[in-house]
Order: sequence, then C-alpha cells, then structure tokens
Amino acid sequence: MSEKPVSESDKGNSTIDNWSGTTKRAAIVAAIDVAIIIIGLELQNYDKINLGWTVAAIGIITFFGTLSVSSYHKKHSAEGDKGTMRDALAASLICTYFVVLSFSIFEKINSGNTSVDSVLNSFSSVIMIMVGFYFGSKGAIEIYKIRGKG
Repeated sequence: MSEKPVSESDKGNSTIDNWSGTTKRAAIVAAIDVAIIIIGLELQNYDKINLGWTVAAIGIITFFGTLSVSSYHKKHSAEGDKGTMRDALAASLICTYFVVLSFSIFEKINSGNTSVDSVLNSFSSVIMIMVGFYFGSKGAIEIYKIRGKG
C-alpha cells in the first residue's frame, strides 16, 4: 500500500485546520475565564467568596488551558511541542496579573492598604522580569541558531 504524497493544497488545509482548532480551544479557555470572573464577582457581592479564590481559579484555568492550546497547536510543527510550558506559564501569569490589576482598580479592594499595594508592586516586578526573560530567551535562541549555521 503506497502513501499518497501530500499536495500543497492539503498542506494549506492542514494549516487552516490547525489554526481553526487552536482558535476554538483558545476561545473556550477565554470563555471559561470570563465565566469565572463573572461568577466570582457575583459571589463576592453576596459575601459568599473571597476574590482571592477567583484570581487563583483564573490562574489555574489559564495555565492548563494555554498548555492544552499550545500543545495542540505545536503538535504538527517541525520543532514539536517545545515551549508549551513556557507559553502556559507566561499566559497564566500575565492573565492573573491583569485580573488582579483590574480588581484593584475597579473593585476597590482595600484601597490604601499598604499590603495590597506591596503585593501589586511585587507582582508587577515579577511580570516585567518574566516578560523580559521570555522575549530575551527567544532572541538568544535565534542568535544561537544563526551562529550555529554560519
């Protein structure tokens, strides 16, 4: 039984299918995150839950959701699923940071409280360092690839 060679149009369809599946999975993760925020805010209004649980849930769902989305998308790439953990960690930290930032701005959680301000400043520093290393490491990898070929 001989295998049929893959034509250019089939490669294009495969890429479109890959992006379509990736987009669907990412939309599901985003919808779950939005639902958690809405449910958390509603429960917090009735003093049923602390916003900290909502922030933790956002971080966990975003981490595992992004891990799933990234590994699905990269499974057909030449490099395999390299970098999926880094993608998931970066997405989870950044998403959690924006949720904490928006809660601190719009929900007025302990405004003027020095511990909340201290945590937010520390979290901002962690995010800046993480983003710097994330993009810095990608640049270093590209430079290494270029020099290795030359």
